[in-house]
Amino acid sequence: MSLDPPAYILSLQNNIRARPISWEGAVRAKTITDSDLKKIKAIDKVRKEQRKQTIEADTDTYTTLLLGNGETKSIFESAAKRLDILQYMLVLTGDLIEDIPALVESLVKHPHPYKPLLPLLKQSNNAEDPIPLLTSAVLSSLLSRALVAQPKSTPEIDEALPKVYSYIAALSNTSDSNLQDIAVQEYSALLRTL
Repeated sequence: MSLDPPAYILSLQNNIRARPISWEGAVRAKTITDSDLKKIKAIDKVRKEQRKQTIEADTDTYTTLLLGNGETKSIFESAAKRLDILQYMLVLTGDLIEDIPALVESLVKHPHPYKPLLPLLKQSNNAEDPIPLLTSAVLSSLLSRALVAQPKSTPEIDEALPKVYSYIAALSNTSDSNLQDIAVQEYSALLRTL
């Protein structure tokens, strides 16, 4: 069961999708690698079916792009100083989690599926900052799928859930009804799987 995201977050995501990003500039500045750029361009601004085929053909590569491995950093760690890339990759990751079950399965099996994302929840004390908002949406979605896929809790889930719940609680305590809607949506995603 998937609930439609609140209008506020949909508007934010659509705005971010529409913004141009200087990917080549990020490669020249060594923010991301040329290899990262090729992977991103293969799935960026293409039809859903083409994106799905590309990722399903190489889920390990895309899992490494998003979460890193022992040798390479995740795209979120590499691009930490480029807010435009962080925002865009969070939106893209959310789309991928919604559309590509094979990738979700691979992400959940990663030894540290939440590690590159959890620090982004604390990026700002401003409740309307897009980075933690988008991060909480991605984490809620990924965690809800992990809770369904795994019969028992894992140390990674046990570490991530309290941090996500804490962030969502802060959203629900704001006076902004848009942020409260997001909190309710994310609570619903997580609680329906427990």
